[in-house]
Amino acid sequence: MMKAFYYLCLFAGLTFGTLTFTACGDDDGDSGKSEVPNSTSVTTDDLIGTWTINSTDNDYVAVFTKDQVTITSNGVVEIQANYTIKNNKVVFSGNNDATFESASGLLYGKSVLVLKQVSNRGDGEDENLGMILYKQGKTVTATSQDIQGFWCWYEQWGEDEIIRSAIKIEGNNFELTITPWGERYIGTYTYANGFIHLNVTQGLTSREEHTGSGSLWGRMDPKTLECDDWRTLDRENWHVDAMSDNPFIANGDEAYGFVANIPSIFSKKK
Repeated sequence: MMKAFYYLCLFAGLTFGTLTFTACGDDDGDSGKSEVPNSTSVTTDDLIGTWTINSTDNDYVAVFTKDQVTITSNGVVEIQANYTIKNNKVVFSGNNDATFESASGLLYGKSVLVLKQVSNRGDGEDENLGMILYKQGKTVTATSQDIQGFWCWYEQWGEDEIIRSAIKIEGNNFELTITPWGERYIGTYTYANGFIHLNVTQGLTSREEHTGSGSLWGRMDPKTLECDDWRTLDRENWHVDAMSDNPFIANGDEAYGFVANIPSIFSKKK
């Protein structure tokens, strides 16, 4: 599968240059939203070192020194810039105006940095993306209990707000729905060190039987994900690996991950 930075460019229409990663502390006035208990502010000393993701859909490395950062994907340099921390914000210098903002501080004992981005897709609408970085040498203490729930990535689609992708996690079972593909994947999972390992046992489509072809979400309602005619999707047409291993981190009522091959920001459905 294509890697995270490719999807970031594809869906956000970006070339990498000036980037702002905002690390908000626990007292950032975040409207009372619940947070991971041990989330904390970020300092230069916290950032220095190597941060990595190496999984089914992602393979990149971010190396922070005292004032510089280099991010590579499959060994190819994607970002190389100076950075500073201002008002708990990590600001990357470069040549364009792409802007990133992190979730509140560093999560899970300063082992997780979440980089959030809101960008204009070019059609007048914003797109929310969120990447996860894990600090090399640290253990991510997130548990499967932390990620239980029904998580939805909402997006404006013309005049309507749709659910672009969603994952329902109950016990050790999951259902992953990817709306523009008109697809749903069902199976079991295991969770360790901030990675969710999906064991897909069934693929379904709301579009043409077996092939999954047809217009966007097919018979599915993109606002509710309801479909009266889910059809079997032949394994050869699955867009999600039968055994995939990708980062997924919950932070109160928000979660971040690559379970739909795109660095998404999920909200917990009440």
